[in-house]
Amino acid sequence: MDKLQAPCGLICSECESYRATQANDAQAIRRIAREWSDTFGRELDPDYIWCDGCMASARKCGYVSTCDVRTCAVKRGLESCAHCGDYVCERLEGFFKMAPQVRDNLEAIRNGGA
Repeated sequence: MDKLQAPCGLICSECESYRATQANDAQAIRRIAREWSDTFGRELDPDYIWCDGCMASARKCGYVSTCDVRTCAVKRGLESCAHCGDYVCERLEGFFKMAPQVRDNLEAIRNGGA
């Protein structure tokens, strides 16, 4: 499986939801929905979990519609926030607190890697 990275720096192809979707594994999707429901303290329907990556034209996880980082990247026509003239913005700083590893991923892109 090729590496697929979201604009925010998350590596989609390492996500269990993305991998289960690519394998068309409904049982794994149901398990992930239960686990994430427990983790996030709210009921997540398995249909919310199916995902081909947030920039795909096909299935996107339910979070995509509320993701400010993705919305901004799409509006600016950017493949990655690493290419943004406003990098690092307040929006990304907030996201880094939740997912600190993405900063390294975006920095690697900015430095000509990844």
